[in-house]
Amino acid sequence: GASMHVAVPLVLAVATALAATAAPAAAAVYTAARTGSFHDAATWQNAASVPTSADTVLVDNATVTVSEADAAVHTLVVIGSGTVRVTARRLAVSGSTLVSGANATLV
Repeated sequence: GASMHVAVPLVLAVATALAATAAPAAAAVYTAARTGSFHDAATWQNAASVPTSADTVLVDNATVTVSEADAAVHTLVVIGSGTVRVTARRLAVSGSTLVSGANATLV
């Protein structure tokens, strides 16, 4: 009867909400908006946090320095005149690294 038609959508809605909650956070692309520290959210365009091991980092026409703590990203892309400088600590890249351009450096 009528109760079956009401119950089925509710069960599906609950199952969908649980699946969304259990899923890992979606990977984001962090683009360096200015020269600064990897560990400073202000370095990253439109970001309230810093990149994590699930994220892609794009550095173009800025210098990003990893100096305060270990950092991890999934994909690192340094293009144009971008520079990623790792001092005193380490930057772990679990996916791929692309350094492309005459002035792009990873040091």
